[in-house]
Amino acid sequence: MDNWVQTSFSARNPISKMLPANYQMGMGYEFRQERMPGLLDNKHSDINQRAMYQTWADQMAQPIDIDLDIAGRRHVMDEHDQHKRIV
Repeated sequence: MDNWVQTSFSARNPISKMLPANYQMGMGYEFRQERMPGLLDNKHSDINQRAMYQTWADQMAQPIDIDLDIAGRRHVMDEHDQHKRIV
């Protein structure tokens, strides 16, 4: 656990914020199995981090529907707050 605490603490350093993060660990060693979805690796790797950022990039690349009624949307906590007032 101490390693993760030190890593998180180091990431807050102003110098480290100027450096790009390296997510190449295990790159090129991924494989697939029929009975499991996605890519696998049998060693320590950044495969989950790369998949998360790839999913984010894919979603950001999707076209935006400009007819969204953002002003009419309710926040997820609105229902919670309303329930709290009733009770």
